[in-house]
Amino acid sequence: MKSNDDVALRTPVAADAAKFFHIFSDYDVMRFIGEGLLQDRTYYERFVEREASRAGEQGYCLQTLVVAGEVAGFAGIHEWDAPWGPTGELEMGWRLGRKFWGRGIAYAAGRMILDSSQGSHLVAMVQTGNIRSEALATRLGFVAAEMYEDPNGRTVHCYRNYPV
Repeated sequence: MKSNDDVALRTPVAADAAKFFHIFSDYDVMRFIGEGLLQDRTYYERFVEREASRAGEQGYCLQTLVVAGEVAGFAGIHEWDAPWGPTGELEMGWRLGRKFWGRGIAYAAGRMILDSSQGSHLVAMVQTGNIRSEALATRLGFVAAEMYEDPNGRTVHCYRNYPV
């Protein structure tokens, strides 16, 4: 990536569903997400609808991450709504297609999110062993806090930011 100016976040639109389906149909991308299962296109159509609705209702969502005009994944904020973990807290999340890894894109998006979150306390939930996301959370200033076990028996680390 030439500069962080190439990275943009925007509210998801219907056309993003097909792009998400394509870039997230990769085991290596999905292996630390929930059960590590690949999802069908309908899943991403619902995802886009839900996040666009959240953006309108709440003013935040998991936004489409665009790099030099190409959909690279998503990043943003949503309420952690699982019945385990920090239920009700705001989580910053991210997911990139493999071809975008290792270029500083997730960090650039994370900085944009933190800069626009106006000092909100956020969490980042990362499955143990996901060294890329663990390193990103730390680089963004999150601190490793409590550990949870998800319903599938996987250990998930809760990282917290402590804005001043």
